[in-house]
Amino acid sequence: MVEVTLKLPGDARKKVLKALREELAELEGKASRLRNEIRAYEEKYGLDSRELVRLWDEALEHKRALPLPEGADLDLIEWRSLYEIYEALLNDIEELKESIRRLCES
Repeated sequence: MVEVTLKLPGDARKKVLKALREELAELEGKASRLRNEIRAYEEKYGLDSRELVRLWDEALEHKRALPLPEGADLDLIEWRSLYEIYEALLNDIEELKESIRRLCES
């Protein structure tokens, strides 16, 4: 990975920080909404999302059905997809926070 450091004049730096903070707030809002959707699935099936992923991966590896209620297929696909998006979004949020921190220090 190549890292580039830019020195920005005061006004430009403030505008960039403002834009980054606005983006961060938007991403955190999306993450919160996703988390609520995921929590609803966890409550519905009495299972943590990490456990769902583990069971899913084991079922694929051993070519067997998931030990969950009949007819839950679409829910499970949506739940897993939401969880993967949520995890990626959390990584993006952490990277954005790091960018803001670095810009504040420069």
